[in-house]
Amino acid sequence: MKQLLDAILLTTIRLIWLMTFKLLVAFTPKLA
Repeated sequence: MKQLLDAILLTTIRLIWLMTFKLLVAFTPKLA
């Protein structure tokens, strides 16, 4: 059970980072 929770947590963190990175890439040209 613990391994499953860890895997879900890692996946969630990865998705959040991906979304944040995409937002940064999307907004950076407008600021420059």
